Amino acid sequence: MDNKIFDYFESIEPSNELIERTVNMAQNNNKKRIVLPKNAVAIAACLVLIVAGIFGGSVINARLSAEKTDNPLIVKAYANASTGNGSHNDKLNYPTDYTDISAEYRNSSVHYHGGVDFPCPSDSSIYAAASGTVILAENAENLHDGYGNYIIIDHGNGLSTLYAHNNKLLVNVGDQVSEGQVIALSGSTGNSTGPHCHFEVRVNGDRVDPMDYLE
Repeated sequence: MDNKIFDYFESIEPSNELIERTVNMAQNNNKKRIVLPKNAVAIAACLVLIVAGIFGGSVINARLSAEKTDNPLIVKAYANASTGNGSHNDKLNYPTDYTDISAEYRNSSVHYHGGVDFPCPSDSSIYAAASGTVILAENAENLHDGYGNYIIIDHGNGLSTLYAHNNKLLVNVGDQVSEGQVIALSGSTGNSTGPHCHFEVRVNGDRVDPMDYLE
């Protein structure tokens, strides 16, 4: 590490509270008193923060980026989709008759989910949240990967919805669908732990929190 960085650490004057808490922690852990020089405490604390920022931050960012990455089919579908600010005259309808949530848009600060999961029995009706045009209806060949059988509907003005893990799709690309129309039967295809509807809302292809749009 550059000598200037060490000089900076040496110039840091930790608070008495920080020193006292550090010493108390050492006493509790080791059952004996450890006296640490002020500068040693400051250097140790700064190094921990630097390592956490560099390695922890990069790992978290890489994970978030990976989980936000779309497959080529979705990228292609959005190349010809509508664009806009994502506004909609009315709230979107729920995609199922079952409105309990098992997984939210962002499960935690480090795990990106990207949508909302609505548990429901297999072969339950999946409804179009609003009228629009089907821009993707994919019957997955490898049902142990990703979304499984899924649909994307473009509602105009850059707003779209995605419905994943279905057993059966009832619409095709190019179909015009009405709000509340049954577009699929729920299932557990793809990367899924049980029957449910994974529902996403997107603006210009980017995921947003569905709960900001649902009634």
